[in-house]
Amino acid sequence: MLMFRQKGKKGDYDAQLENSFDNEEIYTLFKNNLKYRCKCIIGPVMLDRVVVYVAQSVDDLYQQRVQAISCIEEIMDLLGKKYDIEFKVGIGRIHDDQDILLSYQEALKALNCDEGGRIVHIDDIAPNTSDAGYEIDLLEQKLMISLENGDVQRCLTILSDIFRKYPSVFEQDSIHYRIIEMMAAVRRIAMENGIRDKTDPGHYIKRILCCCSREEFEQVCIEEVRNIACQISARKKSNIGKIVELTNKIINERFSEDLNLDDVSKELHISPQYLSRLYKNETGENFIERLTSVRIENAKKLLKEYTYSIKEVCYMSGYSDPNYFSKLFKKHVGLSPTDYQKQVQGGFQRGLD
Repeated sequence: MLMFRQKGKKGDYDAQLENSFDNEEIYTLFKNNLKYRCKCIIGPVMLDRVVVYVAQSVDDLYQQRVQAISCIEEIMDLLGKKYDIEFKVGIGRIHDDQDILLSYQEALKALNCDEGGRIVHIDDIAPNTSDAGYEIDLLEQKLMISLENGDVQRCLTILSDIFRKYPSVFEQDSIHYRIIEMMAAVRRIAMENGIRDKTDPGHYIKRILCCCSREEFEQVCIEEVRNIACQISARKKSNIGKIVELTNKIINERFSEDLNLDDVSKELHISPQYLSRLYKNETGENFIERLTSVRIENAKKLLKEYTYSIKEVCYMSGYSDPNYFSKLFKKHVGLSPTDYQKQVQGGFQRGLD
């Protein structure tokens, strides 16, 4: 993530990028040149800043950093010569898309740093005591997202990163108590997800505060996070099972109606996209495949009875177009409704003979 800030024309630091026609030209030139040099998404002008998301394809992190700075320097030189305007750029680390907010915050911190020149990478900022708390803040955000998702392994990996990054965590009070605060936030996530401590509510924090060594402190944190993440994961799986069960119930009871994915998702108070993805992942078939299967099985049952016409079977199976119904039936059964009815009726007659 990159964050550009215009400092304005030399000596005029109050200039706003969006307030002049000339600066609109600058933005267009900047955007076109950056898009030409790399695969990126460029945000709109916000006061004096522009945020840029750059997709990275180089595995070597150092090489990525060098390439990014080289590309930015070329563009800044171009804009500086053409418009006599100064820029400062902050660069965040490379993160997975799900952690894009962390890169944004790192870019912002680099941008606001007084150290360095016009281009500052987050890794170029000299570490200090407050940086430890900042880094833990970023890792905490990752942990809370993973906890909400019930991703046990990712939660444990993040905790491992924290304790590996700060081996003297138990001896440094500022970091020690910062992690205790993080664990309190973990408990809050647990409560928000309906997970209650069966013992004294204060037992959770008391146990952490009573640790006598780094090893014990780390182990207690890991146990607590694993326990909560596992419970959240189990609850999510249970909820997913209920959603699939309710979806099947609606299909089985109302297949003869004009039923679709939107109707069911509204009834279950979830988005159609989420229901479609969830149902496919859990059952191996999508919603319409399941609905069609139930309707065709019903049609076969009715055709065996030889009581209804093909058109009546069509309507009773949830379809309004007999021609479409016949084509769909043949596609799934291998016979037209008429041929299928003749076949099963013939078998019935032979059975009577």
